[in-house]
Amino acid sequence: MKLLKSISLSIIVFALAFPLYTYGALSTVSEISSGQFSPNQHAEQIVPKAIHIVVNGRDYNAKDVNALLVNGTMFVPLRFVGEELGYSVSWDEKSETADINDGAIVAVLGEYAITKYNTVSYPCPHPSFLFQGRFMIGLRQVASALNYTVDWDQETMTANLTRRATTAR
Repeated sequence: MKLLKSISLSIIVFALAFPLYTYGALSTVSEISSGQFSPNQHAEQIVPKAIHIVVNGRDYNAKDVNALLVNGTMFVPLRFVGEELGYSVSWDEKSETADINDGAIVAVLGEYAITKYNTVSYPCPHPSFLFQGRFMIGLRQVASALNYTVDWDQETMTANLTRRATTAR
């Protein structure tokens, strides 16, 4: 019965999402608003929504796992966002740790914060988690650690990521 529910949900989500992908840089966002959110029990809590994600003025779509909204926080696949922004991302399954640029930024599965150079912490109101085999992390959290700002436009459902200007010393 669970398998049938999963297959039915997948077909419905695909049917809703497919038209969005054919018209450009729209991504399907799934919103999980339940206070009892558990990443492993998500199927009945996911509702697809259209969202634009723009990086430095360029639209993009997730390759395999879409963004998720969890109680107002957008989660994205860490590897996809890191690589889309030009960084290398590695995963250590034994320690359940993801590294960006050989450990410059470290994210541990289930933690509420990521660290940069073992000194700066970037908190998130919800912990990182696995979803459909992907390490999901707060978009604003990882963007800040990678020196990007995130501006959210509720009217157009657009997340704009822009590289922060660095100042010379």
